[in-house]
Amino acid sequence: GTIDILKTGAISSSTETPGKAGKIFVTADNLNIDGQDTVFRAAGIFSTSFNSTGDGNDISIQTKKLTLFNGGQISSKTGGFDGFNQGRVGSAGDIKVEANTIKIDGEGHSPMLTGITASYLVENNILEFDPDIVSGGHSVFGNAGNVHIKAIDSFFLMNNGRVESVSEKNIPASKPNIPKILINGGKLNIEVGNLFYALNNGALLVSADKGLGTGGDIFIRPINSLGPSFTVLDDSQIVAKALEGDGGHITIATRYYLESTDSTLSASSKSGKQGIVDVSSVHSNIAGSISVLPNNFLDKSGLLKEGCGLRLDASSSLSVYSVQGLVQDSPDTAINYLPKVLTACFPPQISAK
Repeated sequence: GTIDILKTGAISSSTETPGKAGKIFVTADNLNIDGQDTVFRAAGIFSTSFNSTGDGNDISIQTKKLTLFNGGQISSKTGGFDGFNQGRVGSAGDIKVEANTIKIDGEGHSPMLTGITASYLVENNILEFDPDIVSGGHSVFGNAGNVHIKAIDSFFLMNNGRVESVSEKNIPASKPNIPKILINGGKLNIEVGNLFYALNNGALLVSADKGLGTGGDIFIRPINSLGPSFTVLDDSQIVAKALEGDGGHITIATRYYLESTDSTLSASSKSGKQGIVDVSSVHSNIAGSISVLPNNFLDKSGLLKEGCGLRLDASSSLSVYSVQGLVQDSPDTAINYLPKVLTACFPPQISAK
């Protein structure tokens, strides 16, 4: 059957205790999550750990067709204010999606993220930390979750739609001596059978925006040795970034890789080692050598003969019927193919004024 989650509708599991949040399993022929321009709360499927030492838990989706639209989300998130637990905050759970086709489309007016996210967001609320979790001046926290997506046929990511695994820890300027933190970005593992198409600021993103964590990794892999046939970036981005830790690793294996000049493929770090981008393609990227032809590239008027009315007196015209092959002799020759029934009625060449 079909499951529709609309407006602010939700399937959710959460924890505010040392224990894990519960697992979520969803199986359906079609799964549609549409925020319908929601402003205050996203529609979707959520596993959350908030102000808790417990971890978020996994979300597993199995469907023929998955659609996320206009504020629709699948989200595993951990967060809160670490002052509640003296620095202890759990990790986000993993997200696993398997579908024949996946479409993530952020088109609309919702300010909410449209897409799949396994994130870690913690706000520092105190200066003191439990010494048991501080080692060498570095506080150790949980990590962002991982996202595993298997699109047996195609995966469309468009109009600000996003798949991400990010870790952020906001440190107030008034507390500059808070120890460095180790929060790593997670991994995005995308398996595609035929086509991965990111359009109009669609994004795959892994990041560790605060502290010493690494940027995480992104993999776009074939389900089998024959695919994906096409991996296309059109005004979109695949990014693995870090602040002080090392940049991540981006690996793309595909038969055809096409990237527009206004797209971004980057693995970077502001202060640590730069990441690695590895694109393995049977056919090299030709997008950079493709240009739009000028309007005056071909002036066909110089190749065409004058029409009958221009060559002859305006009061007369000329019609010519002929049996020809399918190959045109010149640009102004029509492709005439007369079936055998008609060729019996007309001789090979008839002229009439």
